[in-house]
Amino acid sequence: MGSLLVQSTPAGAQVLIDGDPSGLMTPARINGLRTGRKVDVQVDKPGFRSTKQTVEVATGEPRVLSFALEESMGIIRLDGIPTHATAFVDDAPVNASQPLSLPLGPHRLRVEISGQLFSAMNVDVKKGKQLIRVRPSEGATP
Repeated sequence: MGSLLVQSTPAGAQVLIDGDPSGLMTPARINGLRTGRKVDVQVDKPGFRSTKQTVEVATGEPRVLSFALEESMGIIRLDGIPTHATAFVDDAPVNASQPLSLPLGPHRLRVEISGQLFSAMNVDVKKGKQLIRVRPSEGATP
């Protein structure tokens, strides 16, 4: 029988073996694996991209698997939205007075006042924090 030592940066990722949850979080030691067998080891942590490695289990010292997790979410703060406006990201209402945690990539931001369009823009969410300045669309009334 062989074993694996699974580590991630940051720690605290869920460990899956061949797609099944192991019930362990990184750093984790997985014992009792049949040697000579290839296993898929995946780590999942909210806000980070899921990562997987395939490894052959060997006898002797535990095989060490290290995962550097990459953020999959960014945080945006909206500036310039009138207090009586309603904001939508990808057509879902959001609380524009609080920072918004969104998946990386393009999103559609729309702001309405009493059902009338105030602003519409595309937002490209990047890693880390961003301040998005909302300006009235042409012809919009604040």
